[in-house]
Amino acid sequence: MATKEEVRTVADKLLEIGVKPPKKPLKEFGYPNLALCVVDTTFAQRGRLGTASGPVASLRAFGASKGWVPSVTARKLTLSEFVGRLGKMTDKQLTGTVFADARTTTSIKDLPVARVAVELSRNLAAQGIETKADLLDAEKGAGLAAAVKSTRGIGPAGAAYLVSLASTAPGETAPWLVEFVAGALERPVEPAEAREIVDLATKRLRKKVKGLAIIDVEQRIWRSMAGFVKAPTGA
Repeated sequence: MATKEEVRTVADKLLEIGVKPPKKPLKEFGYPNLALCVVDTTFAQRGRLGTASGPVASLRAFGASKGWVPSVTARKLTLSEFVGRLGKMTDKQLTGTVFADARTTTSIKDLPVARVAVELSRNLAAQGIETKADLLDAEKGAGLAAAVKSTRGIGPAGAAYLVSLASTAPGETAPWLVEFVAGALERPVEPAEAREIVDLATKRLRKKVKGLAIIDVEQRIWRSMAGFVKAPTGA
């Protein structure tokens, strides 16, 4: 069981990386299949959880209207099945009907983000990466790198975000959260222990940071571990 000193140490590290309530509260995150992780990754703004909720919701509604089996929210939906349904669609169909989002990538102005989602899915499937378990399989790391390299509009930061999403599900403790706590305490920790410490540290911080939710904390930890914000000393 964590000591009060350890909880205080982690709470201080959370303040150090800038933990604070967001302007728009986030909902619980975590996706049942890799296809939704890919969609969130491509549409997310600067690696921020919750910023791809619109396209994800539109995709879910589209899948429901077409009677997808398995459904968009099914754990057993593979990337090959996902690409099989969207791969032959035009950019206009993808941006207008499926995702209801016509934005283009920042690096390639005429490339719709919706197309990137499909092509990344296609390239991952071509490497034998069909599910979240496949993506997190260390032996398929080269396949992930190859798929990202062959997909226009996605880079290393996007790949890191995708791995984060794939390793996270409601009620589970993500590896990067465990790594953060271990770095802050300078000792190994188990997932259950890391979860307990983060929860207690968040409770402690609420005395200083009003309205702070656990997902706000996890969002900031993820961004710190992925390099989007300054990492805490010792991490």
